[in-house]
Amino acid sequence: MNDEFLHRLRKAPPPEFLNGLKARLDRQPKLPHPRRPGFGRGLIVGFLVAGVAFAVTSVSLTGLPTSTAQFFSAPVQFFSRIITGQGSGDREADHTQIKAVPLSPWFQTPITMQPASAPESGRTSPVSPGTDSASATGAGASATSSGAVVQPTFLTASIAVQDELFPMIQSTLPERVGGIRINLITKPAKEVFASLCKSSYPYKDPYLVITTQHAAADPACQREQRTSIVELNFGYQAVMLVRSKLYGPLNLSSRELFLALAQKVPNPEHPDVLIDNPYTTWNQLDPALPYDAIQIYGPMRDSPEGRLAAKLLLDAGCNTFATLSALRGRDEAAFETACRTLRTDRAYQEFAPGKPGLTDMLAVAPTALGITEFGTRIPSGGLIMNPLDGIAPDYPAVAAHTYPASRALYVYLTAYNINSLGDYWANNILWSIMNPWALPTKEAGNLWGFVHLNDTERAATLANLKNQKTVPFGQRR
Repeated sequence: MNDEFLHRLRKAPPPEFLNGLKARLDRQPKLPHPRRPGFGRGLIVGFLVAGVAFAVTSVSLTGLPTSTAQFFSAPVQFFSRIITGQGSGDREADHTQIKAVPLSPWFQTPITMQPASAPESGRTSPVSPGTDSASATGAGASATSSGAVVQPTFLTASIAVQDELFPMIQSTLPERVGGIRINLITKPAKEVFASLCKSSYPYKDPYLVITTQHAAADPACQREQRTSIVELNFGYQAVMLVRSKLYGPLNLSSRELFLALAQKVPNPEHPDVLIDNPYTTWNQLDPALPYDAIQIYGPMRDSPEGRLAAKLLLDAGCNTFATLSALRGRDEAAFETACRTLRTDRAYQEFAPGKPGLTDMLAVAPTALGITEFGTRIPSGGLIMNPLDGIAPDYPAVAAHTYPASRALYVYLTAYNINSLGDYWANNILWSIMNPWALPTKEAGNLWGFVHLNDTERAATLANLKNQKTVPFGQRR
């Protein structure tokens, strides 16, 4: 190409060509200009998607939420369980399991793979020919034909409560704790450990036991010697005797108090025979005691307060008689009648606990005794606390199990259940029954005689839960 040719290429086209090209372009139809979505619209859509995801997470964890606080706390609980689970590798290998979270309220039963061996005995599934699979796998559980166990959902947990403690626990625990529904089951004292100690199957209900009994003293627990049962003290029950300051305290032993309060007492000449209580004055029990009429004001005999007072005040004295003590465990009905029945004559006079009048009654009868719950505020200048077996009714004596008219309250569960349900759930259960501010005032009558743990013991109980302190079988208390 030479310069002349290039110069011709750079030459502008004639005006007629340009005008014709512009006319043809103007006749073309115009295309719509696409609009870019605004930033605000995208932000709104993002929030909607996140809200749906949040709602699905909340419902899948706890079922349909009953409160706004529960709705927003469910994902937090989920992530806290994940973080807690990452540090559990140093626990016993027998507790290892694969967990599943329900996907929604319509799929409430997660499938949990059973460990290769039972967590405590090293045995495989105890289901044997002729055994009901539902009872062997726990409430709501079933076994598939392939051997995989379909576990009951952890959204509902059963708690076995010793019958005499049931009204108190029912008043203390809400229907839901830590996102889990609570199902309370009342049990007699001799049966409260049945599922905990007699069954080696790890998923069997109840998951938790509340009682006044020691697992170490239960025959079934002693026989099985299961090493993963965790014992937690959550409080005490105690009552005390008060008297007018005018005459000072009356130094009584547990045996003398039993002879003064019981409906029937052993015949002094034939200890194996019970007779109606013949004692009317204190010096008949011990010549060193004053020649004053036996007169005791206490709760109504058939009320929960009266039954608790009878147990706490009479049991220690009843155990000093070999014939009566032998009835315990052998004939519970006879023991209850002989050792826990208050006399019905005028030596024991009823009054309504919690109402004013006890101070006035004892002011009129200064040689009488009054029964009240531990920790009752004693009016200054009016009444004094009366010792029993030489031990004053104070908190250190109650906590040390040396004050006769008191007893400890316990929660039992297995280390396996703590790991399966999570520390969060068990910790919330304990906090609900230990925390003084969590108790409903409308049911305060059911809490008569209940003694809260002090700060030191409450911290020790929570530490025992965290460290999974187990029952020391074979050691004497």
